Amino acid sequence: MQELTDKNFQKEIKNNKYSIVVFTTEGCGSCLLAKKYVKEVAQQFEELKLFECRVDKAPQSIKKYSVQGAPTVKLFVKGESVYTGFGVRTPTDLYYQLESFIPKPNYYEELFGDN
Repeated sequence: MQELTDKNFQKEIKNNKYSIVVFTTEGCGSCLLAKKYVKEVAQQFEELKLFECRVDKAPQSIKKYSVQGAPTVKLFVKGESVYTGFGVRTPTDLYYQLESFIPKPNYYEELFGDN
């Protein structure tokens, strides 16, 4: 999970079609659990890039995206924030939230490709 700061935040989320950012604080047990769940779920989405942003290292980004506490999970599509989850989300809940924004190939495409 790549770390974001105010210096690289905008560049990184705009360089990826789908980016998920876990906003954390140092020593936060809930943040560790949120990161674990995000990593598990992200494996289901090939195009999803994972990031961690410690709130003390990105005060401008925290303000811009109205992050009120940690952990907070935000999904960005082409640099735009489209989903925010506050607190620890269960893997199932997180999966279904992401699935509504990130298209997955249908069964036919998985079997036969683009033919």
